Amino acid sequence: MTVSVAGVVTGFTCGTSYTITATNASSCTANSTSFIVGCQLPTLAVPTVSTTAATCFADGTSTISNYSASNTYTFTPATAGISINASGLISGMVTGINYTVSASNGSCTSSASVSFSNVAQLTVPATPTILSVAPTCSSSGSSSISNYVAGITYVFNPAGPLVAVGGAISGMVTGTNYTVSASNGSCTSSASASFSNVAQLTVPATPTILSVAPTCLASGSSSISNYVAGITYVFNPSGPSVAVGGAISGMVTGTNYTVSASNGSCISSASVSFSNVAQLTVPATPTILSVAPTCSSSGSSSISNYVAGITYVFNPAGPTVAVGGAISGMVTGTNYTVSASNGSCTSSASASFSNVAQLTVPATPTILSVATTCSSSGSSSISNYVAGITYVFNPAGPSVAVGGVISGMVTGTNYTVSASNGSCSSVASANIVINAQPVTPVLNYTVTNTVCNGSTLNFVLNSNVTNTNFSWSATVSNISGFYSTTTNGDESNINNLVALTNPEAIGTITMVIIPRASGCYGTPQTVVITVNPIPVVESVSVADNSVCSATNATNNVHVDIVGNISGITYTWTAITSGVNVIGGPTSGTITSTSTTASLDLRVITSNPLVAGTIYFVVTPVRNGCAGNPMISGIVTVNPNPGLPIPSPVKTICSGNSTDLIVDVSPLITGTQLTWEVLTVVNVTGANPGTGVAPVTINDVLTATTNTQGYVIYRVRSTLGDCQGGYTDYRVNVNPSPRPVLTDGNICITATGEVYQTYTLNTGLNDVDYDFEWFDSNGDIIPGETNATLVVDAPGTYSVIATNWLTGCSSDPTLSTATATVTETMPATTMSVVQSDYFSDNATITVNVTGGSGTLLYSIDEGSFQSSNVFTGVSAGEHLVTVVDTEGCTYLTQEVTIIDYPNYFTPNGDGINDTWNISGLNQPGAKLYIFDRYGKLIKQLSATDDSEGWDGTYNQEQLPSTDYWFSLDYMENGVAKTFKAHFTMKR
Repeated sequence: MTVSVAGVVTGFTCGTSYTITATNASSCTANSTSFIVGCQLPTLAVPTVSTTAATCFADGTSTISNYSASNTYTFTPATAGISINASGLISGMVTGINYTVSASNGSCTSSASVSFSNVAQLTVPATPTILSVAPTCSSSGSSSISNYVAGITYVFNPAGPLVAVGGAISGMVTGTNYTVSASNGSCTSSASASFSNVAQLTVPATPTILSVAPTCLASGSSSISNYVAGITYVFNPSGPSVAVGGAISGMVTGTNYTVSASNGSCISSASVSFSNVAQLTVPATPTILSVAPTCSSSGSSSISNYVAGITYVFNPAGPTVAVGGAISGMVTGTNYTVSASNGSCTSSASASFSNVAQLTVPATPTILSVATTCSSSGSSSISNYVAGITYVFNPAGPSVAVGGVISGMVTGTNYTVSASNGSCSSVASANIVINAQPVTPVLNYTVTNTVCNGSTLNFVLNSNVTNTNFSWSATVSNISGFYSTTTNGDESNINNLVALTNPEAIGTITMVIIPRASGCYGTPQTVVITVNPIPVVESVSVADNSVCSATNATNNVHVDIVGNISGITYTWTAITSGVNVIGGPTSGTITSTSTTASLDLRVITSNPLVAGTIYFVVTPVRNGCAGNPMISGIVTVNPNPGLPIPSPVKTICSGNSTDLIVDVSPLITGTQLTWEVLTVVNVTGANPGTGVAPVTINDVLTATTNTQGYVIYRVRSTLGDCQGGYTDYRVNVNPSPRPVLTDGNICITATGEVYQTYTLNTGLNDVDYDFEWFDSNGDIIPGETNATLVVDAPGTYSVIATNWLTGCSSDPTLSTATATVTETMPATTMSVVQSDYFSDNATITVNVTGGSGTLLYSIDEGSFQSSNVFTGVSAGEHLVTVVDTEGCTYLTQEVTIIDYPNYFTPNGDGINDTWNISGLNQPGAKLYIFDRYGKLIKQLSATDDSEGWDGTYNQEQLPSTDYWFSLDYMENGVAKTFKAHFTMKR
């Protein structure tokens, strides 16, 4: 660096700090103050402008492609309202004006850009308005373009129709829906409302009459053979009507009619003349007069309403009718019907009739008599007995059963009998007499029917008739001795010894005894003697030779008894030494249904520390027969060990040892203790185990929740095979506090200033717990002892909580006791881009500037979404909201969607009663409503305070159908016209 004579300093480096030292001839120096020479300011880039051509839907646009939000842009010529958005798009330009633009950063200004301008939107032809003419009964409907312009090309969808000068449309297919657009070579209008030509109205076919001749059952009838449902049929003269299917009712018989068909639009020519003929005459149904038969002649029949000249037809054929109506030639008992015929019609058949044969006289009864025997008196019966016949006795008294057996006769009396069928009676029979039966002896006896093996039978026999003899026969089972070899006899007493062949099975003697007197045998009687065996006890055994003293209600001594046969009753007695029987007798009886029986007792030692003994004496008895007694083996009854000694409930902190000491009382050497984990609530670490009393249970227990848990141990004592019982021990486990921290974030500005802190919350409270908070370095944060911590800096934080009541502290290594706090900057601005007015699918796109959070978007306070685009948005005002998931951003903006209702319902229910453009609110807009023929119905104001159209014209309600409208309006400063149609529904 050098200094010129004029003091100009050169050769320095811009941005570097310098001092200058001045030295005179005397070598004295002086330093200047420190200074820095600034570097040349950078030159700004000239704005680059890109231009988009105008379209049929919008003006051309211009965009600064190298736009920077930190620059200020100046336009020449200056125009009020010009602005630039974040992407460099310029709005507010006047179409057709040339502009330049320069950029400035507050220090320097760029040179002007090249000249640019926006071209105005291309002209769009008016949407064609269709005028439709309705069809008639003689011609189809037609259509024309009411706003036809010469030189415009009209394009139909589907293709085919043509437009003549003046707008008349030809070439349309009847019934096909069309739309048409107008094109000037550059732009094409929107499509017209859908339209079609309706086919010529249908003229119904002339009715064809089908006439049916009269019959014997009905008058003649007429119907329309080409009947069509929904058609109205008009009669001349009036009166008849037509049912579904074409049947005609209401015609006057003999009157001539014609009929025409009408579908409500057109009517056919009249049918040929027709009428109905009256029903043919039918003769009266014959009435039959029948005469009943007698005991001397058959019955007869005649026609009571007989008419001369009428032909009478019988079914089955055969009978004939004489003048006056008498019928001859009938077969007796055959059913007939008869009809009357006049040559045209035949009556219905008469009721069924027949001639009954002459009444029957019963045959004279023939008597069959049976002589008296030892077993019965004499008897008589009617051998030619007929069921249903009444038999009359003289003298009265006897009666006849089915089959002819006579009962009720008095022995020695003479009788006669005649037969009657209710109509006729026979002559009387020959005399009848019967004799009495002799007396039959009846056996009486005494005997013991059940005896034991080796006993003697003792029969004593007698009868109701003197000089009665007795004979007997015997059948034996499992019997030896006298009755096995002597099987019959003839005596008044039966006295012999009985013995069993098999002494373990029951034996029987079955005797049949018959009394006899005056040559007649009495009724045999069967006597069964049962011989029971003498029972034997084969064994008396105990289940265990050594048992424990029963300290509960369970029996501990079991005895099994085995006999030689089933059904034995055992008498038993317990012989004890140092043993007491609890809750039962020391002797008793047992009746077995098989060859075995058992006995169960509950016994304890008289001295709880000394063993005792017990054994049993058993005697068998069966069916009154007793056997020899038998003695069981000896059972030793051992004492039980003592019970575990209860202790108070113990309380520990989570993670500590139980240190639970268990002893028994009384303590007998060798007593074994076994424990199980009976109940576990909100605790882990409890385990079962065993040991010789006394023992210590050392489980490390850990609580699993923020509430107190517990474990219940059940400890049982045993001594050899003897159980002493159990005691339950409870250990409460106070939980270590479990703080739960959640990651979060703080909100900061672009300069790093915190404007929203984050609160870490342990989920615990300040009343029950004390707290220590630690920062990212693990250092205690001074003064922070509450359940919450307000954080204004990012980092990792942790906490230890202590329950002051239990003294238990939280585990500092818990993942839930640590949380990470991050920082987030909010979004600063938002802009909303919406689709064109009257878009088929209205769309809102939300653009947001700045922020580091994750953005979510909502419309009309609905649910949030991650997409910034909303489609299918309805007409009207909407509120768009933007937030971030970190809670730092909250931006809102109101947006209005311009559209029209597709229908309205002017029925007075307060819903959709009027029709208007939604959300436009332009006082200068012009809105016209037309009917389908292009007639102007209503002109409306498209503003929010407009009442809209109520569906009337000149205060008269218009019908439900489609209507068309045309709207002249402004969109983004550009004049536009929109045409479409809507539906009115009443």
